[in-house]
Amino acid sequence: MNLLLLKKATNLIFPSVCVSCECIIDENLNLCSECNKKINFLTKHYCNVCGVVISDNIYTCGKCIINPPPFKVLRSVFAYDQHSRNMRGCPETSKFKHIPSLT
Repeated sequence: MNLLLLKKATNLIFPSVCVSCECIIDENLNLCSECNKKINFLTKHYCNVCGVVISDNIYTCGKCIINPPPFKVLRSVFAYDQHSRNMRGCPETSKFKHIPSLT
């Protein structure tokens, strides 16, 4: 069977959806255009440890210097805020949200 035909049939039955609002989107994307506008992508200078946005003349935030976290590096492509929390896979929306130690 033609692989392209199989892929088109699969997309017709199981269309790709936005990971935030779950509307149907192009199969090559993860976010719809409206949600993409709302997401705060991290492009500024950030702490080398926790990823919080900080002044561009320092590399580690004061919180990580004073009380280092139990990990070496934490990275995200976007800020964890009211818009990104709605995404599937984020702690509040995951199947593990009832287990506080995992959120």
